Amino acid sequence: MLAAASPPLFLGILGVVVLVLGFVAVIALAVYVLKRAPKDGSDIGRDPHLDADEQRRQNGHGTRYRRG
Repeated sequence: MLAAASPPLFLGILGVVVLVLGFVAVIALAVYVLKRAPKDGSDIGRDPHLDADEQRRQNGHGTRYRRG
């Protein structure tokens, strides 16, 4: 009924609701990601169960390319 009586008002309310839900979703995602991060802050975003590249990593870079 409200949509038929006053379309601009309905669209304005719908826009505000969508905006608020978007902010809530972004904040919830940030909290979820931060809670899953390692406590010491090391290797954020990397799965700690995977040790595939531990042998190559030395001081943050590999040893294939040397300057000299």
